[in-house]
This record gives sequence, structure tokens and C-alpha cells, in this order.
Amino acid sequence: MATLYTLVFWGVFEARWPASNPQDPGSNTLQALVYGLRVFVGLSVFQFFADVLVRSTRVITDHAPLVKRLRFPVAALVYGQVMTSFVGLLFSLAVSMAIVLIGFGQLPNLALLALSLFGVFMMASGFGLFLAAIATYFRDLQQILPPLTTALLFASPVFYPMSKAQGLLSHILAANPISLPIEIIRVSVFDELVFDVGLGPLNLVACAIFTASLFFVGRWVFKRLQHSFADLI
Repeated sequence: MATLYTLVFWGVFEARWPASNPQDPGSNTLQALVYGLRVFVGLSVFQFFADVLVRSTRVITDHAPLVKRLRFPVAALVYGQVMTSFVGLLFSLAVSMAIVLIGFGQLPNLALLALSLFGVFMMASGFGLFLAAIATYFRDLQQILPPLTTALLFASPVFYPMSKAQGLLSHILAANPISLPIEIIRVSVFDELVFDVGLGPLNLVACAIFTASLFFVGRWVFKRLQHSFADLI
């Protein structure tokens, strides 16, 4: 999919990424490769969130026999599906870092990457716990979320950096909770400076606060509602 998106956005819409490390190569083919790698990293992070959002709405109903067992830790179902998607993300990032290292001799910022991945896992877990609990009461979420995640793809900085967005789009990206995780993981893979892509200290602090709040709110909502899961399914 990343290759197809690159062909469309690079070749048809002539989308370009601002020059940064790795330094913008002279060859048009290499420029397209760098663009494709950036899209691939952004798409991998987005797909991780999309998988968690969609699968969380079904995780309780799909495991009804386990949920009805009195002693089974139901939250483990959510964490398990988040971990499954997370492993896929780690594999995609490993492939990306290998290509960047071999092709451009660029090492990733492993400290920033590890910290951002921890935050991404916590944020996804918060979303997963909240949606798993709510979707048990409102089954229509199982049909609503897939098309919404498709729309969210183009409202996320996957095919372009946040710094290039202007007007209404910049406000949409700012309101999108997965915009900053995508940007931060991408700059850590390419070992760029966070502040060079328009992310200030307040952005990072706000993202950390939102992530922690989302996790604890999602966990609280899940605990408050889980006593009724067995009756609803």
C-alpha cells in the first residue's frame, strides 16, 4: 500500500517532503524512495492505531465465552489485541530502520523511538479499553469506525508533514490525537530533530498529558462497565 500511495502522491500529485536528514539526494528516484519511506513509517503507525480502534469494538463480543467466566481478566483481551497490532508496528519500523541504515548510513534515535513507542502503546491501550467498553453497549460502533478510520487517514500527517498543513487542515491535524505520535516516530526513525519539524516543547508535553489521561480514563470506564459485559453479550 505504501508503494501505491507513493506512486499516486509523488507521481501524480507531485507531493514532496521538505529537505532534511537523510539529506535530499539528487536523483529523482532516490527522492521518491525517501518519500516512500516516510510514507511507510507514517502509514505503519496509522495502521497500528486503526487496527486497535476497529478491533477493540469487537474484542468483547468475539470472546463471549471467556468474558462470561467470572474469574477471567477481561481487560487482558484488549491488551492482547493491542500487543498483537504493536508487534506488527515494530516489524514495520525495523524494516524501515534497516533500509535507512543500509541505504543512507543513518542511525535512528533509539532513545526517542523507545519513549515514543511506549507512549503510542499507552495511547492505543486507552483508546482500546474505552472503545471496547462503549461498543459493548453500542454495537453500531462496529460498523461506524471502519469508514471513519479511512477518513482519518487523510486527516493525519501520513503523506505530508504537519508543518506543510495550512488553514483548516492545520487545525484538523492539531486536533487529531495520532498526529504527534506519527510525526515523533517518523523523526526518530530518520534521526531528525523534533523541533526542526515544527514540534515545540508544549506540543510534546500536551501529547504526554493527553496520553496518560486517555489511558487512565479508558481504564476507568472499562472497569466501571465491565460488570455488565456478560449480560449484554
